[in-house]
Amino acid sequence: MNERDWILIIFIFIITLALGSFCLKFFPSFPIISDAMIYDDIALNLIEKRGFTLEGNPVAEAPGYPIFLAFVYFLFGHNYQIVRIIQFLLLAGMGAIVYFIARKFLNFSRILAFLTSLTIIIWPYFVLYSTLILTEILFIFFLLVSVSLFLEFSTTPSFKNALLTGFFFGLANLFRPVIVLLPFWMVFFFLIFGKKRGKNFSLSKIFLLLVIFLLMLAPWTIRNYFQFHKLIIYPGLTSVLKGIYLTPDYTTKSPIPKPQKINFEMLVLTKLKDIYLFWNPGGGGERTRILIGKYSWSNYLLLIYKILFFSILGLAFFSLKFLKNESILLFWIIIFYFWALHIILFPYPRYTLPIIPLVILLAFYTINYLSSRYKPKYISR
Repeated sequence: MNERDWILIIFIFIITLALGSFCLKFFPSFPIISDAMIYDDIALNLIEKRGFTLEGNPVAEAPGYPIFLAFVYFLFGHNYQIVRIIQFLLLAGMGAIVYFIARKFLNFSRILAFLTSLTIIIWPYFVLYSTLILTEILFIFFLLVSVSLFLEFSTTPSFKNALLTGFFFGLANLFRPVIVLLPFWMVFFFLIFGKKRGKNFSLSKIFLLLVIFLLMLAPWTIRNYFQFHKLIIYPGLTSVLKGIYLTPDYTTKSPIPKPQKINFEMLVLTKLKDIYLFWNPGGGGERTRILIGKYSWSNYLLLIYKILFFSILGLAFFSLKFLKNESILLFWIIIFYFWALHIILFPYPRYTLPIIPLVILLAFYTINYLSSRYKPKYISR
């Protein structure tokens, strides 16, 4: 990237910080409840040297976000605004990474890469979660870093790129262990499709990538084993698999419905329903209701967002036509991982959010293709 690219990236940061300032000033103050309260309490216990505990008891929650909060509280006091400011900076970082991916790996023009990045930083759910004390923004930021490094590794499979890719995948997993199988999934398909295309791979470098990833997980896994005398890879997974989230209409109810007796027919119907519920645009949660309650006109913005969501989703699915492109193939491999996993587990809109940057990149790839095909002079480099 040259000087013009860096100017656009600086502009991305300026827009994000201006948007963040507006949101922090005018958004309603959302309550610290549920997961946010857990992360906050653990962080305070860490600051007060009570260890990784909750109500006096050790817990096995993913350590990344509580440690991040504890670090912020240690430096700036128990200040949620500082956390939110940092998360808006990371949102700008997400926009910058998407710009880099669009330019280097998808061959976008500057203006199209900028528009793709702009879509990321103004995406309503990314803006919303930047104001919340939840893992989403940090997790997605490190996931995007990992994906961009894997793209770099796929073109230049050096030991350095293998090490960095494994490290950042491991770091992302410490925020949300939902990706514990993702590097193996990506490498598996990467090797299969690469072999079909006649590409040669260094198995030693791929092995290094996976080993570094596992080493990043090892300290916390060992700690939990000695603390709880069992192997804990994904905290809370056992309760999920017991059927807590198998009620067919769970996406419309708050709080989560109580478990009920599950039969095979209900299980199949629920999972079939989850195939399309994974692509629920959201907008029906408690925080949205709080926002609409304060600003009634935000109802119209919600409608615009849903139209935009399904338009982008349609354009993204059109990109399946271009699976011969290695980057497009990689994005779909990642998307299908999250899609399949959350059909098995639970498909809340919150859990679709990590792959939305990839969906947006795919949508703009389709726009780029259609523009170059039907209006060759519309987008120039």
